[in-house]
Amino acid sequence: MKKEALQNERYEANRHSISAFRANVAGLFLPVPLALLYIILYRASYPYLRHLGNIELPLRTEILIPVVLIAFFASIILLNLLHEMIHAAVFRIWGKGGPGSVVFRLSKMSFYAHGIEAIPLGVYRFALIAPLLLQVIPLAFLSVFLGDPFSFLITLIMIFSTGGDLFTLWITRKYSGKGIYVTDDPDLSACEIFVPR
Repeated sequence: MKKEALQNERYEANRHSISAFRANVAGLFLPVPLALLYIILYRASYPYLRHLGNIELPLRTEILIPVVLIAFFASIILLNLLHEMIHAAVFRIWGKGGPGSVVFRLSKMSFYAHGIEAIPLGVYRFALIAPLLLQVIPLAFLSVFLGDPFSFLITLIMIFSTGGDLFTLWITRKYSGKGIYVTDDPDLSACEIFVPR
C-alpha cells in the first residue's frame, strides 16, 4: 500500500526515529541475552564435537593468516548482505509496488534495505526478526556443530548485527490491533506507524 493512501484524517501518523548513538547503544546491549545463550550453548557442546581446528592444513602460517583474515571479512560482508536481503524479501513479498517497494543504500560502510511501502504491523515485525530467525539461528547451530573459533566469532558478530532490528521491534511494542501500517524511512533510522483513529 502506498504511504500516501494512509496520510489522511482516518489515520494518525506516529514517527519513531533513532539517533546513531542510540542505535549503537541498542545494537550493543539488546542482543546480549541472545549472545549469552549462544555462548552457553557453544561452551556446553564444545567438548563433544570434532573441531575443524584439529584438521591439518597444507598452508604455512604466513600464508594462512592473511587467507583466514580475508575469509573472515568476506564472510561478514556477505552475511551482512544476506541479512539485508532477508529484510528486502519480506518487504518485497508484502509490498504491492513491485521492485520499487524496496530501497537499498550504503551508509557508513553498512548495507541497508528499507521497505518504502506501508505494510501491516505484524509483517513489519516479522521483517525485523526474519534475519534472526532465518540467518542467525541456523548459523549458530552450524557454528556449534563445526566447533571452530572462526564460525563462533562470525556468529557472535551476526547476533549483535540484529541489535537495531531488536530496538525497532521494541519501539513497536506499544502498538496492537488491526489496521496498523508501518513504513520505513530510507533517509533516516526511522519508521512511521499509521494507527486508525
